Amino acid sequence: MKSDSLAKIVLDRNLHQLSVRAKFFATGIQLFSESESKLPTVDDVVRSVGLSRATFYNYFRDMEAYVHFLVDESLSRLVMEVDETHADATDPLDRIARAVCVCIRYSLDHPHEINLMSRFCRAQLSNESRLAIKFSEDLIAAMLSGQIPETSLESAVCIVLGAASIAMFQLANRPDGWDTVTVAEFLVAGLLSGLGAADEISAALAARSVRVVLV
Repeated sequence: MKSDSLAKIVLDRNLHQLSVRAKFFATGIQLFSESESKLPTVDDVVRSVGLSRATFYNYFRDMEAYVHFLVDESLSRLVMEVDETHADATDPLDRIARAVCVCIRYSLDHPHEINLMSRFCRAQLSNESRLAIKFSEDLIAAMLSGQIPETSLESAVCIVLGAASIAMFQLANRPDGWDTVTVAEFLVAGLLSGLGAADEISAALAARSVRVVLV
C-alpha cells in the first residue's frame, strides 16, 4: 500500500509539473508574439500565467533559460510531428520530403513558435539539432541505396535544413494569397533534385508528400 501511495504522489507531482510547464509555454509564446519590439519580463510572464515569481524561478534560472525552454519545446513538438508522419514511410527520400512538408505545415499552424525560433535561436536548426540528425539518417540511407549520389553528408544536411528553414521562416509570415500547396510541392521537388534524385522521382515524391501532409 505504501508503494502505491508513493507512486501516486510521484505521478501527481509529475502531472502538476507538466501542467505548469504547459502554462508557461503557452503564455510565453503568446507574450513574445505580442511584443516584438519589447521583450516581456518575468513579471509579465507570471502575471499572465497566474503564478508567483518563486514558481517561475523553480523552473527557470532566468529569462534566457525561459526563452531556451520555449524554443526547445517548439522544436520538440515539431520533431514529434515529423515522427508521426514517418510512421508509415520507409523510403528515405519520401521521409525527407514528408519532414520538409511537416516543417511547412508547422509554420502555418504555429507561426508564433517559428518566429520565436527565428528571433532567438536558429542554432536549434543547426547540423547538431534533433531535426538534423533525422535528416542525416535518411540522407545516409538514400546514398547507400543509390537514390542520390554519395557526397558530403554535412553539405547535404545543410541543403535540407536550409530548405526547411527558409520554408518555415518565410511561410510563417506568408503574404495573403500564397498557394501553399504549390509552393511546397515546388520547394520539395527542387530540394530532392538538388540532392541528386531523378527529376521524375523528385516530382512524384513531392506531390505525394504534399498530399499526405498538407492536403
